[in-house]
Amino acid sequence: MLFCMQRLVVCRHMAFFTGSILAVLIILTVIDEDVLSVEHVLALMTILGLVMTVCRVLIPNEVRCCSFVTYKLQYCSFVPGLTATCVMPSF
Repeated sequence: MLFCMQRLVVCRHMAFFTGSILAVLIILTVIDEDVLSVEHVLALMTILGLVMTVCRVLIPNEVRCCSFVTYKLQYCSFVPGLTATCVMPSF
């Protein structure tokens, strides 16, 4: 179980890191297409995309869905089926 949690943390961080670098390179490419003429930039973008995709595949769906649901439940004032009927949003 410990190895699974460590893999989850590493995959989340790797996906964020590679995705942020890839986003910057894509924005720079949209602004100025000469960025692609720099040596190995296209290969770097491909490798970053592959690494990010592999990391996203290794993160289980339950983790992504659970964090999304708990984020959305913060803004609900009434959740049917729960004993606590009032969840106050923090503004």
